[in-house]
Formats: sequence, structure tokens, C-alpha cells
Amino acid sequence: MDQAITAHAYPPPVWSPGEVVVDHVQISAANLAAGSYAVWMGMYSPLTQVRATIAAETVVVSEDRARLLEFQFAP
Repeated sequence: MDQAITAHAYPPPVWSPGEVVVDHVQISAANLAAGSYAVWMGMYSPLTQVRATIAAETVVVSEDRARLLEFQFAP
């Protein structure tokens, strides 16, 4: 699922270095089968469609995406 951060109300070009920007995303579990899932986040330019590089030591990074959480779902 792709979604613009803050619905374009506060875009990344106006952020200050080190600023924490909070956004909320609601994800439905209505069609999920029982199993293990992970939630990943990545950022990319809407103009170039190129994903930004992520450099982090405290989260798992793969293909310039950061794994935010893992969970088990049992309907």
C-alpha cells in the first residue's frame, strides 16, 4: 500500500534535520489469512519513483525499506 506521508500536508522537503514526523496509517486485517506478517516502510520520490537509501543500525533494512514490526495473525 502506498500512501503519501501526512497526505501531502507536511512533505519531507520542509522537514528540519533530525525532526520526527508522526503519521498514522490504518491497515485492515479483514482479508488476512492466519500467519506471520511484517510491516515495512520505505520512502521514494514521486517524481523519479526511486526509493531513498536507508542507513540504520537499529532496524532490519532490505531493498531500502525498514521493517517496522512483525506480528502473528490468527482470525
